[in-house]
Amino acid sequence: MDYDSLWYGVRSRYILDNGHGIYENLGTIGIVYTYSKGFEVLTLPLSQLPSYSFVTSINLWLSMGVLFMGYKIGRFYMKREQAVFLAALLSGVPGIMNMAVTAKSDIITLLVQEIMLYYLLCYIKAGQKSWRYLGYGTAAFLLSLTLKPTALIFSTAVFGMGFLYLLGKFLLPRFGAEGGNTGGVAVVAGALLALGGIWARTQVLTGLPLTSVFSSLLTRIGFHLKYPFMVNTIPNSGSGMSLKERTVHLANRLHGFFFCPVGEDMDHVILAWGGFLLYFLLLLWIVSCFYGKNVDRGKKSQLSVFLKVIYIPFLVVNLVSLGMLTQVDGNYFMLFYVLTAVYVLKAAVETGEKTVWRGGVGAGVWVLMFAVFFTAMTSWNWSLGFTPVSFHHKGYYNHQEAARQDMVSKGNGEIWDILAADPETRLIAIGDHPDVLAFPCNVQSYDDITGVWGNVALVKKMDYFVEFMDYAKSDYVYVQAGYTGEENRSYTLVRDLIEWGKLVPVCYDNGNLLAAVEVNGDYSEKSARALTEFEQCYIKKKANDNQ
Repeated sequence: MDYDSLWYGVRSRYILDNGHGIYENLGTIGIVYTYSKGFEVLTLPLSQLPSYSFVTSINLWLSMGVLFMGYKIGRFYMKREQAVFLAALLSGVPGIMNMAVTAKSDIITLLVQEIMLYYLLCYIKAGQKSWRYLGYGTAAFLLSLTLKPTALIFSTAVFGMGFLYLLGKFLLPRFGAEGGNTGGVAVVAGALLALGGIWARTQVLTGLPLTSVFSSLLTRIGFHLKYPFMVNTIPNSGSGMSLKERTVHLANRLHGFFFCPVGEDMDHVILAWGGFLLYFLLLLWIVSCFYGKNVDRGKKSQLSVFLKVIYIPFLVVNLVSLGMLTQVDGNYFMLFYVLTAVYVLKAAVETGEKTVWRGGVGAGVWVLMFAVFFTAMTSWNWSLGFTPVSFHHKGYYNHQEAARQDMVSKGNGEIWDILAADPETRLIAIGDHPDVLAFPCNVQSYDDITGVWGNVALVKKMDYFVEFMDYAKSDYVYVQAGYTGEENRSYTLVRDLIEWGKLVPVCYDNGNLLAAVEVNGDYSEKSARALTEFEQCYIKKKANDNQ
């Protein structure tokens, strides 16, 4: 399983619904726990199973839907075999297909965005006589907002421009001329309810309907963020740069996306790269413009104008995000890959020159072959290799048992049994992230709390951390052997908490510590002895260890 899936994708049983519904405050602070959880709600029954593979298999099926909808959108502008080539190109894009083997919500977000675009095109092709298509497209737009926070930017960029075009071109002139469509209205109403239900969870937990980079914007317009969450600002990597420096910065990032995504700010792009797709499409578009002919007539012309209206502003939005965001995630640009492929292949088809199309297919095959190879070499897992082959199994891979065995091998067998006794147990784990999140209970890591998407102020003083543990209703704190040492804040914090009776050691398991939380504890002879025991039994990180 990949890093993000282990972090939050496969843990819905503990971080979304731990026995009392999805609106319960589980005391978790990491931003991934307050994301829009539409996909996680849909797959919640699968999170109860011992294998993570069931959730991943859903994304495998959804990725087939992504390719099929790419083909369906292409059929508005090209012949069948040309649309098949479009789908084939998309099937080799690492930035799309790497999302097919995760438990993340990216692939379903892209699928719903494609459905949104498809039904808007259906509305135009039908001669604006079928309101249900417009309803379906609107519902898909609303559903995409339940799945991923960044959909608010990318889905709105496409739907907003498309709807404005339809409003001015067709809807206002025909307003009141046609009857309503109850089917379309019902679908939109259902999507609105889903969006309200998902955003209400984030609102209940944090005070904001949407978190991530949007928290700073929402607090400015009157929303109030609840304790212990911290306002996150939009990470602008170009702040403080001159216009020339920003231009060079954007050029370097474009070079990375076109040719070679290497460097510190490209760590996430390398896993979700276009694989020379954008460079190939740029060259094909230039050639198509050189041979271009105006062949659009009637409804076909309206479809072409609509594509330009949504694509050009969407291109601008993607360029702005590429130049502005500090951490660029390649999977942000999945819809951009799809729209660019449709836009350019349409232009190649419209030239009417067989040489242009055949040349494009010939070059595209090599691009596709490289992309397939690159996808196979990267995956979203940040590592090579798969689960070892086994011919004796129950029909699935038991990830839960594998996690238990891994924890036992690291000397955590007794601690695992204590925590597994009650899945509603709330644990703060100080150790390697996300490995420590494998415990079978509601666990958040020290990195969740102190990382960039947490609130590091909570560990500045012991009293602050005690207040947070009280808020989170934490039952235990786990400290991994060899993870922290005297030079680390986490070690000092744990030491102080034990000395003042706020943590009561339950067991030392091969140098690992599990301690019960007592927020009302105080200094005593017992706590002083517990501190001495901690210093003798816990295996500290050596001063020369680099972790």
